[in-house]
Amino acid sequence: MKRFFFCQLLLMALVSFLTTSCSTNDVDFSDTSETDTNYEIKNEAFGEYLYYLGAAGVKKVKVDVSGNEVTKYYVDTVLALKQTEALNLSKSANSISTLETAGLATAAIKITDVDGLQYFVNVTGLTFTSNEIESIDLTRLTKLQTLNLNNNFIGSLDLTKNTALTTLSYTASSKATDTQKLSSIDLSKNVNLTSVDLSNHPGAPFPIPEAIFNQLTTAKGVTIDDGSGESQGYKIEDEAFGEYLLFLNVAGVTEIVDNTSGTAYYIDIEAAKAQTGELSLSKSANAINTLETAGLATASTKITDVDGLQYFINITGIVLTSNEVESIDLTKLTKLETLNLNNNFIGSLDLTKNTALTTLSYTASSKATDAQKLTTIDLSENVNLTSVDLSSHPGAPFPIPAAIYNQLTTAKGVTPEEVASNEYEIADEAFGEYLKYLNVSGVSEKEENSTYKYYIDIEAAKSQTGALNMSKAASYITTLTTAGVRTASTKIKNVDGLQYFINITGITLTSNEVESIDLTELTKLETLNLNNNFIGSLDLTKNTELKTLSYTASSKATDAQKLTTIDLSKNVNLTSVDLSSHSGAPFSIPAAIFNNLTTAKGVVSE
Repeated sequence: MKRFFFCQLLLMALVSFLTTSCSTNDVDFSDTSETDTNYEIKNEAFGEYLYYLGAAGVKKVKVDVSGNEVTKYYVDTVLALKQTEALNLSKSANSISTLETAGLATAAIKITDVDGLQYFVNVTGLTFTSNEIESIDLTRLTKLQTLNLNNNFIGSLDLTKNTALTTLSYTASSKATDTQKLSSIDLSKNVNLTSVDLSNHPGAPFPIPEAIFNQLTTAKGVTIDDGSGESQGYKIEDEAFGEYLLFLNVAGVTEIVDNTSGTAYYIDIEAAKAQTGELSLSKSANAINTLETAGLATASTKITDVDGLQYFINITGIVLTSNEVESIDLTKLTKLETLNLNNNFIGSLDLTKNTALTTLSYTASSKATDAQKLTTIDLSENVNLTSVDLSSHPGAPFPIPAAIYNQLTTAKGVTPEEVASNEYEIADEAFGEYLKYLNVSGVSEKEENSTYKYYIDIEAAKSQTGALNMSKAASYITTLTTAGVRTASTKIKNVDGLQYFINITGITLTSNEVESIDLTELTKLETLNLNNNFIGSLDLTKNTELKTLSYTASSKATDAQKLTTIDLSKNVNLTSVDLSSHSGAPFSIPAAIFNNLTTAKGVVSE
């Protein structure tokens, strides 16, 4: 019995030891040698897209769930740091098509949750267009430079930590409710922004710091913040300019009167786009009288600064006569047709973007110094000009393309450009462009009056050797079309200019519509292929080096457009001749030449 109790006591002591010394507080059965860095991506469409893009650290795992194989995606939070390049996760129609072709199961499924994105802290760009995202946390992505969230449902966006951001675009989905669009946004920390599009939001235009706004090349859905918390627009610095615009009832222009700071004028950039027609801001004597009668405070004050004019992008005319403007930016006003700057002080004028311009008048003020007048001007892009007056400038008369000059009804202060004496104009555009495409020596291209013209430098053309293949057979047309040659399918009709390439040894002009060709200067010619043309006469008496001659006339050619005679008596080096399908065939040629031929079609021995 004693032994029994002793054993019982011993067993109780052992149990007590195990329950105290070996508790889970002392031994962690789940402890591993490494911390698990895998984070599950909840949204399968997001995960599969990242995996498809090869985003750093993204893994695909197949797991068994209740007897079913399920695919899950994880991001290794350490490896994800290696992802620096932009991630494009668009679900636009084109993107979906690409994903379907690649076999993605979620190709057409919109991304709704981007949880896991926060671990890609080194990415520099994100595109999430055409998804169904309602919230996104970008606070850890401090290296982000470009962000495109167009066509989503995001009602709040914190970008205060994304100070490297240069490009931002988020126009909400057309299906989004107002609560799924932005009512406010803070861009005060995004000092590197150069392009912003936040249109189509209830809170637009959003006020942003003036310094940031002024550096934007694209500014949609934003306006300058004056500090009041209210959107006023772009401030017009020149009061005389602002008051004049307001007097004219120009779209988007408003006036704010402050008892302390006085009157200020602003432009609503979006509203300004509605302004069309001509803006007449003249300060001539008559105009001043009208303004004084209307009670304008700045009636007699000359305009010196037209900053803000660039936002009226749909106007077609400007009159700024008799002001004191020294510089003007018209590059955004691409619909401008008439421009009158007479009696100002503008020393430089860029009109290269104003291709619709028909009427230009700028005679500098009599008080202007030479530095406040034009010394040069480029009108080569203004192919619609019909009237120009640029008199009274140091650089006048300004040379302009002859094609533009010749269409002017008024031409003051301009003169036609002269084509260099050693340049020869190519009459046939298809011929000229083909030569240019072939990079033939001495051939240059110039755009005039919405057409392209081609010229041959006669001296430079002498350095062209070898053969010129200008075939317009079907396969060649395909090649030219692929290369972007505008006249790819246009047949060559006129080869005037060919005579200057005196050192070439071969010509192929197959499948064109050439009716005449002068080869008398091309004395080094060895091969000549004119098949499928309309040439009724051919002089080869000077081409004594010729070895191979092929000219079968076009099946569409009339008898007058085929050969009736040809003299090959001087072509003693011929070894191959095909002159079949001509009215005069077979042509008699010297026996000595005929006997040299390995191919003799359309010819017989005399």
